[in-house]
Amino acid sequence: MLTRRNFLRSSAATAAAVAVSSLAPTAFAAGNPVSEDATLESLRDQLRTAYFESEEFQQHYAADPEDAMEMLDGIIERQISGYPVAAAYDETYSVSTTLVQQLNSYSCGPASGYIAISGWNGTGSISGTTTTGKLQTLANSMGTTTDGTFVYRVRNTLNSYVSTYPYSYYLGSSMTQTDFCNYLVRSLGCSRAPILHARTQGLSYYNGHSSGHYITITQFNGTTMNVRLNDPNSSNTYYGTHTVSVAEAFAAIHNYSDRYLIAY
Repeated sequence: MLTRRNFLRSSAATAAAVAVSSLAPTAFAAGNPVSEDATLESLRDQLRTAYFESEEFQQHYAADPEDAMEMLDGIIERQISGYPVAAAYDETYSVSTTLVQQLNSYSCGPASGYIAISGWNGTGSISGTTTTGKLQTLANSMGTTTDGTFVYRVRNTLNSYVSTYPYSYYLGSSMTQTDFCNYLVRSLGCSRAPILHARTQGLSYYNGHSSGHYITITQFNGTTMNVRLNDPNSSNTYYGTHTVSVAEAFAAIHNYSDRYLIAY
């Protein structure tokens, strides 16, 4: 793992990740702009610390510090402000996608990316004459190895196929379930299927099987508070379309360190 960057503010060093949006409404002293500004800056510092303690973000920063910081600054401001505020949760938001199975045990990143790209009918832009060829193109772009794929490489490759509504990756341990729902609605509403960077033991249909895995979210149902997952797992035991509760999907990234939601 890369060492923590030395430009982190000392005031940020005390905190692990926090659910910022759940703190912000009660943290301000009424009518005291100085107190409010100080609290907001403290919350920003706590989020910066959480990301810089993540190996995934450290890898992104080492590769492209300007891009990493631009993305992080946007995430911090969205999460502190509570933006985006989802529309009524009694609605359903979905994208139509093509489910594909990953080529091997370690290429869930490219396969989940392919599923997401199919949500805006973008797979024709991927080089290759077959689905297998296109999945290999994505794997090459994402730098996938037998160890898997870094989150930032999945995000960067997805963004190379869009000109609007770009993806970011949101640290699961630093968001609330409300944040999670907001990002799902925002992303699905723009035909950007989100991707869980999950721990599978957090999902009931894995029956305790433990691994890191990318899974594409293709629907949020605000009436039932369920999500639809397109799982590209190479094992037919887990491959396919699954419906789980929002709480379950959220827990698969929130309850474990260094897990993310890739979304607009």
